[in-house]
Amino acid sequence: MKTIFILIIVVVTFAVHPAGSAELTILTENLPPLNYVKDGVLMGSSVEIVQEIQRRIGSKEPIQVFPWARAYRLVLEE
Repeated sequence: MKTIFILIIVVVTFAVHPAGSAELTILTENLPPLNYVKDGVLMGSSVEIVQEIQRRIGSKEPIQVFPWARAYRLVLEE
């Protein structure tokens, strides 16, 4: 549920700020099987969705992994 919330934040950010007009910060948490780090690589179905959105709009920002509480605080404060 928390991952879906953060994914929605990312999608809304893309919708509100056209690509190229604003720098994006993409955050997620470690929540297998939706998104998790394996051998230093971020994987999972949620990650694949965000990466496809990024590919389509030409975004190259990294997806950052934080504990949920920290990611949520960053979204609220920044």
